[in-house]
Amino acid sequence: MGNKAQQRFGEVLAQFTLFKGMSISDLTQVMDRTKFDFRKYPAGKRIVKAGEVCHELLMVTHGTLRLVTTHGKGHFAVEETIDAPYIIQPENLYGLPRRYRSTVNSGTAVNLISLNKREVNILLETIEVFRINLLNTLSTQSQVLLNEPWAASPQSLRDMLQAFFVRHCVQPQGEKTFHILMRQLAEMHGCKKLTVSKVLNAMKDEGLVRLSRGKIVIPEINALAETSNP
Repeated sequence: MGNKAQQRFGEVLAQFTLFKGMSISDLTQVMDRTKFDFRKYPAGKRIVKAGEVCHELLMVTHGTLRLVTTHGKGHFAVEETIDAPYIIQPENLYGLPRRYRSTVNSGTAVNLISLNKREVNILLETIEVFRINLLNTLSTQSQVLLNEPWAASPQSLRDMLQAFFVRHCVQPQGEKTFHILMRQLAEMHGCKKLTVSKVLNAMKDEGLVRLSRGKIVIPEINALAETSNP
């Protein structure tokens, strides 16, 4: 790899949290000794399927993804739009059951870099910054999940619904589509369907959601979260 190509590739890797803070020496070692697999997907192609075993690190460098996460009993599903750079569920590479929880498709043409688990293990053993970055990523996710049950409980139905939408997103930004009936939302929150309908229509009037049968589209989840007052 020539100097210019190596520099460009180093800039691509530096987009990802796992490679941030590395010295030029570390990046050079990574690029010289690591076996990277480069892949391209046209729009509308499946990249991973929920339930499949995760055996590699998938780093999306260009394009837009569509993630679909389905409730364990199939009661509802959440579809998310996520732009590169993005690493697909790195937490599933270790631990149990090591299976993807979301199905990931290419929303546009997508380029990604794959590292199999053996290569990741070598980086963990030889590059301290990589090891620390991965530990920080996994620790942050763990702390968020452990702190969630102790957060102040939402009081109004509106805040409960907003918390429900935010909690069920893989990434806390961008457009989200919830495939769920108002009746199901009402049952989950112990109230009447008409009450849920009034709250959601108020959100619609504020431009926070778009409603159609069995579908709630949230153009920007951050905008919705910012109106919450738990």
